[in-house]
Amino acid sequence: MALKTKVKVGKITNLSDARYCAGMGVDLLGFPIGSAHGIDAKKYKEITDWVSGPLIVAEWPNDTAENMEEVISSYNVDLVEISVQQLQFVNTLTKPLIIKLSPEEWAHYRDELLRNKSRIAYLLIISSEYVPASLHWNEIKDFPILLSYTDFNYSIHDLLELPITGIALNGSEEVKPGLKEYTHLSEILEILEVLD
Repeated sequence: MALKTKVKVGKITNLSDARYCAGMGVDLLGFPIGSAHGIDAKKYKEITDWVSGPLIVAEWPNDTAENMEEVISSYNVDLVEISVQQLQFVNTLTKPLIIKLSPEEWAHYRDELLRNKSRIAYLLIISSEYVPASLHWNEIKDFPILLSYTDFNYSIHDLLELPITGIALNGSEEVKPGLKEYTHLSEILEILEVLD
C-alpha cells in the first residue's frame, strides 16, 4: 500500500498501532523511550519484531539529555527524534536525526541546524497553527519537513499543497490489549491512500 505523502506516526506504545500503521504504508514509526511515559527495551523489541517496512524512530523526551546515547544504544533504531534544544548533546550519536521544533525556534536555532544539516533527516515542525505563518518557508526549504497534523478540523489536502515532505501523526493507548480505536488515524490514512 502506498500513501500520497510521507507519514510518521509517533508515540506508539502498543503492537496494535504498530501493525496497523505498517499495514497502511506508514513510512516512520516512532516509539517514546527514556521516560516514565516511554516503553522499555524489552517491550520495544516485542513490538518491533512483529513489524516490517517502516523505519523505526526512537523518540527521546524533551525534559532530559542525561544518558541519551547510552539508552538509545539498547534499542535497534533507524533514526532518533530529539528536540532542537537537545541537538548540542548528541555530538557522537551516529543515527540520522529528526529534530522537533516550533516555527518560532527556527530563527533562534537556524545556524546550529544549518551546521548539522548532514545529520538531520527531517525537521518536525510542531505548531498550534494549522499553517504556521511564522515559519520562514524560503529559509527552511532545504530541509525535509514533516508537519505535525493535530487539528483534524482542517483538510489534509490543503497541507499537501505546502512545501513539506510529509506529515506527523500520533498513535494512542489501547483500551486493553488487542482492543483499539483507529478513527483518528484511519480517517487521515485512508484519504492519503493511493488507489490502484
